[in-house]
Amino acid sequence: MNGAILVALLAAGIWGYLNLWLESPPTPLPLKSSVDKEVHQKLCHLSRRLSTAFPAYTEEKTFFSLLGLDPFQPPFWPLDQSGFISGSSVEAAEAAIIEAWTSAGGKASAEGLSSDKEVEQYLRLVNLVANEMLDFRSRAIYTSRFLDRGPDGRQRTKWRVTCKKDESAQDQDEAASG
Repeated sequence: MNGAILVALLAAGIWGYLNLWLESPPTPLPLKSSVDKEVHQKLCHLSRRLSTAFPAYTEEKTFFSLLGLDPFQPPFWPLDQSGFISGSSVEAAEAAIIEAWTSAGGKASAEGLSSDKEVEQYLRLVNLVANEMLDFRSRAIYTSRFLDRGPDGRQRTKWRVTCKKDESAQDQDEAASG
């Protein structure tokens, strides 16, 4: 009898632990893997391209603002639901990105682009950004490391600080190994 109770308690404890582990939100991966570092470098490069493509804007564009999306609203927020493969909002986030991507042609005129060359460059940049944001890992790294909320609650980019820190750390690593 005592053995049956012990087994039942043990099974309930294991079930509770597994249930807690399975339901707890995943934590962002640090940039320790080579894949994460490659994604991060790609995001820095694309952020530079975006900032030089729209130099006349007083407020820098983010990947999300280029697509007309808000990273701090569902389906992108909370991040643990859209930025990880096991998140419940991954498919909704991807659908929102695809919808914004397909309507980008109509937004070109709203951006004040007049020449065919400007429109082509804009659409090329939208393609690069949307393609990158469809990857859950890129989306998680970008949202958690490259974006910030301004005092007004709106999205703003902090890519310059993020990418500069990483370049400094990379220079130190290369100096130490060289």
